[in-house]
Amino acid sequence: MKNLDLENEKISKLLISFSIPCIISMLINSVYNVADHIEQEVGTLGNALLMLYSHLLLYVIP
Repeated sequence: MKNLDLENEKISKLLISFSIPCIISMLINSVYNVADHIEQEVGTLGNALLMLYSHLLLYVIP
């Protein structure tokens, strides 16, 4: 990961470099909430999907 010079870098580049991880984390959280809702509605199948998704999160978020 490269270092960003917060004083001299363009604001647009800084905004993009800080917003992309935030957007990705919000998408992951949204998918987790959907999977949790599926678990409540479907039962066993939803629980299996939630477990698969939680293992996926281990690889996406270090």
